[in-house]
Amino acid sequence: MIKVLSSAMTLVLVLSSAGLAVADDTSDLQVAREAEERSDYAAEERLLRPLAEQGNADAQFMLASLYFNGEGAAERYDEAVSWYLKAADRGNARAQEKLGLIYREGLRVPHDYVQAHKWLSLSAAREKPGVARLRVAQELRTTSTQMTPPQIIEARKLAREWAPAATGK
Repeated sequence: MIKVLSSAMTLVLVLSSAGLAVADDTSDLQVAREAEERSDYAAEERLLRPLAEQGNADAQFMLASLYFNGEGAAERYDEAVSWYLKAADRGNARAQEKLGLIYREGLRVPHDYVQAHKWLSLSAAREKPGVARLRVAQELRTTSTQMTPPQIIEARKLAREWAPAATGK
């Protein structure tokens, strides 16, 4: 009986701790968004980096955008692409879209229409219905016009085989 209670208490503590971590992540993300609105990019980066390193896809996307746009410092494209990849691998639709555009345009990566199509396809599938999904669908159509049929087949195969990275730290 004592062992069962001890296990139950441990479970409650673990779940409570997990809940607090999620709440902290959410509040830190909100504070980072507020810092961005104030153009306080140093504070935004300081808040986002630990969350991004812990695997928070929203923080990874926001940090990548900060570096890609050179807000508060010179652009850091290589680092931005790395964070976009991490967020996209976790299923962040906005990061997938951005990565698709980066590959299509060859921004600090080689032009790769297959990868562009793959990431745009995944983003289109994940976006909620509305303007964002329509925008991604248009980008996908534009990308498709620049590809050969075998490239499109390969991109679709990669998109079908893709699975999000495990969440967690």
